[in-house]
Amino acid sequence: VKLTCTDRKLEEKSNNFDIPVGRTVIDSLVSYVFQKVIFVAIVFSMFLLGCELKFEIVRSYLATPLAPAAGMFCQFVCMPVMAYVIGYVFLREKVYARYGLIIIGCSPGGSFSNFWTALWDADVNLSV
Repeated sequence: VKLTCTDRKLEEKSNNFDIPVGRTVIDSLVSYVFQKVIFVAIVFSMFLLGCELKFEIVRSYLATPLAPAAGMFCQFVCMPVMAYVIGYVFLREKVYARYGLIIIGCSPGGSFSNFWTALWDADVNLSV
């Protein structure tokens, strides 16, 4: 890192500083077991959400695709555009943060939205 200062005589002085950056990796049995248990729980819950679907209802949504088309338009056009605009306004100097915001804007909930849809007893077939 280069640090530059101006003194009272308007002379610039600069120094270079080395800043070590590192990450501590702690592998333990508890974290390994926790990761595997969470993975299995997520896979199991996604499987159960898939079992909730009724093919006749999904086919009726596909026969009149206005709601799925509106949802896809909002998900893949409106939300990324809004994320880009928000990133452009608030994160002008942080280009990679803007890219991350656009990616999150494209998939804000992923499959977790299906979980909340089922939890609130809404239409899981339409959510999927």
